[in-house]
Amino acid sequence: MRYVRINGGTAVVKVEGRYDLCNTLDVMAELETAFLNGCTKVKVDFTETSEIDSAAMKDLQKIQKKVRGENFSVFGAKGEVVEKLKQLVG
Repeated sequence: MRYVRINGGTAVVKVEGRYDLCNTLDVMAELETAFLNGCTKVKVDFTETSEIDSAAMKDLQKIQKKVRGENFSVFGAKGEVVEKLKQLVG
């Protein structure tokens, strides 16, 4: 898988560069595979993500609802990505 790494029961999503409409379908498909393999938690690693668009934000909301808030976390965000993520939680 290109965007999702399975670590025990946790799926770790990492998108380098832009996280946008061009890769959201791939990310979601890989997450579905992770869920089928028993993952119940999702962590999103934004350390290498430079931009995020509304399609990716909508998918993050879907993921957060699916795994329930306490099993969803993000880390490593900076710049524009942080500002957009504030909209997700705010």
